[in-house]
Amino acid sequence: MLYYALYLLMAAFGWARVFNIQAQWFGWYSLWWHYMPFGLFVAFGMLFHLEFLQLDRNVPRLARLSRLNLLLSLLILPVGLFALPYAFMLTNVALLFGLVVALWAGAVRLRQGFLPARYFLAAFIALALSGAVHMPSGLGMLSITVRSTEIWVVLATAIEAILLAFALADKIRLMTHQKDEYLEQLNRALHQASTDHLTGIPNRYAFDRALQALSDTGAMQRLLLTIIDLDGLKRINDTQGHIHGDALLCEFAKQLKTLNSTGLSVYRLGGDEFAVVGEKHQEEAVRRAMAQFESALLEVGFGSCGISYGIAFGAEAATSSQLLKTADTRMYAHKAAKRNDVAPSLF
Repeated sequence: MLYYALYLLMAAFGWARVFNIQAQWFGWYSLWWHYMPFGLFVAFGMLFHLEFLQLDRNVPRLARLSRLNLLLSLLILPVGLFALPYAFMLTNVALLFGLVVALWAGAVRLRQGFLPARYFLAAFIALALSGAVHMPSGLGMLSITVRSTEIWVVLATAIEAILLAFALADKIRLMTHQKDEYLEQLNRALHQASTDHLTGIPNRYAFDRALQALSDTGAMQRLLLTIIDLDGLKRINDTQGHIHGDALLCEFAKQLKTLNSTGLSVYRLGGDEFAVVGEKHQEEAVRRAMAQFESALLEVGFGSCGISYGIAFGAEAATSSQLLKTADTRMYAHKAAKRNDVAPSLF
């Protein structure tokens, strides 16, 4: 955008000198004020081409030619000061060279599938058509008056500026579309990385991120963590096969998902271990849900299975790892106590 703006500024400054605006308004009569803006016009044009068409990455050979013309155009500045008779020739060579490189680069990038190059190419075709009349006229090769051709070149330059604006707008639109696609891909990848592929609920990675976020925001004090273990999964895998074991995991995960509507978050930590994260005032709701889920497993044919769980509170631990260890210890204590008919509410 900066190079485009400077490119247009130098074009306006240069053509203002052609029509004697600087001389009439500011008393600047030196021809250097004529050749200087046209030299910078070419220089900023080359920088704009390099950036807009991404020539360094896509067409390195044309990038080198653009830089060569950039150096040539900068030579106009000292030549206009110390060797003015050569400035006219050097300016025309730089302009012609820049026009050829621009047309060539635009055609190559359009063929490569860079759609904004279609406006870029159209802009320089318009400039080339006017230049095809102006340069021979300026050298006395055509009978058309120079002033008439200059008006057509100014008009062509205005058309070029408009088409280049379209090209920039199209590139911005394309970049916005690409950014949206990248964000969508990133979100999909993050979702896949955070989701257990078998049960469809968040996995251990998502669980660790959630605990870390709660710890960072200072919400640990009101946190409730429940670690759950499915009793009997190994026995089903060994006696009925892993297909039945997977069916048990999916059935239990489906039941756990119902807790999401109550503000609780559920996770599969791996194997037969699950977790529920909520706030301490939801403790009774979690205990009732565990009893209901165990009965539901029995009703759908998993009568040899059960649920062991342990609940820990954020106020009991200084870190998330300590909280997890406390809940895990209570879950194993519950598993052992169930064999002796100890009330689960103790755990």
